[in-house]
Amino acid sequence: MRRALAVVAVLLLALTGCASGGPHVDMAPNPRLAGEWWLVSGSDGSGKLDLGSTLITMTLGGRNAGRTPCNDYGVNFSGTESLVFPHVTFTKARLCETTPLQDLEARYIAALEHVQYVRVTANNLTLTAPHIILDFSRAARVSLAHLLDRSWLLAAIYGRASHQFRTDESLKTSTLMLYSGGRLRAITPCRHFNALYETDAGEVIPTNSSRVLLDCDRDGGDQDADVLRVLSNPFTVTYDSGFLVVRNQRAGLTLAYRPNPHSENLNTLGSGADW
Repeated sequence: MRRALAVVAVLLLALTGCASGGPHVDMAPNPRLAGEWWLVSGSDGSGKLDLGSTLITMTLGGRNAGRTPCNDYGVNFSGTESLVFPHVTFTKARLCETTPLQDLEARYIAALEHVQYVRVTANNLTLTAPHIILDFSRAARVSLAHLLDRSWLLAAIYGRASHQFRTDESLKTSTLMLYSGGRLRAITPCRHFNALYETDAGEVIPTNSSRVLLDCDRDGGDQDADVLRVLSNPFTVTYDSGFLVVRNQRAGLTLAYRPNPHSENLNTLGSGADW
């Protein structure tokens, strides 16, 4: 009986807040929800969400936001430890690379807006409602330690069939430096690109970018555009067989870098603290 009255009270508070325009509770109902999460599976009234290798993130506690294949969104929960009311803010600022990704994003956001119940363990979070299940696992931390303060030379760009290049074919010199102070610098045939970065839910998030344009030809411009599309938005970083692999699912492109044999470039360009 007491539990039923508590649920009714929460419902009345939520309805009163909506009616008056007052703020919702600005924290998760269960402190254990706090953390960085990856969506690992999901379903709605139309069936399973086809995630494939698509990364959808949600960070609760502090940031209270997430990322889909195409856009960022804000998210928060009010309620009790088991009954929740999601508050999702979503602006469709970017178009998805493909219609399937656009559909996936729309279905995920719609499902998240309607979840009612939460179950959380040390490493898993499940949000449910009738005909809706969203299963998350804790995101792996981004490990950059052995990749920092080194100069990397672009070796390949992978993506759509019409956008695949290799250094021994048509790539011009392009370098990337990730600094331990939270800064990155890229040099393409057309510009110097500087940015701050932070990590969240398994991705590197560039912020406060600046660009210095250089003269370049058409081939250099195409390469420059692809590099900037990857480095200007959240991307993942892995180290595979001696290569630094930078993947941006929103751009639909992957950059592969190898260690730069001209390591003096790192010293002559500064430590990253000079920007």
